[in-house]
Amino acid sequence: MPSGEKLASGASQYTDWTLGINFSVPLGLRAGRASVRQTTLLIARASRSAILHSIEEHDRAVRGLLQREELLKEAKLELERALEIGGIGRFTDEVRRLADRIASGDKA
Repeated sequence: MPSGEKLASGASQYTDWTLGINFSVPLGLRAGRASVRQTTLLIARASRSAILHSIEEHDRAVRGLLQREELLKEAKLELERALEIGGIGRFTDEVRRLADRIASGDKA
């Protein structure tokens, strides 16, 4: 232990030194880590697959709604044309109900 006095060495004393590091990993951890990596990869793939499936379902639903909206627009135009030509007297009650629903803004 130093006593509080200054420590000093001569000009050419202690000029060589070495540094060493020991690193060791038990071999048993490799299999465990590989198992964790593999499981993580499987979970990521399953999640990706589920997300893609969900996106495809939503895409189909949106396309169906857009198609339905187009059909409603076409039906509305046809009914307006029929009213201009000669009224809807020749149409059935179902078509009249559809015209009422379109006129009221009901999407169903």
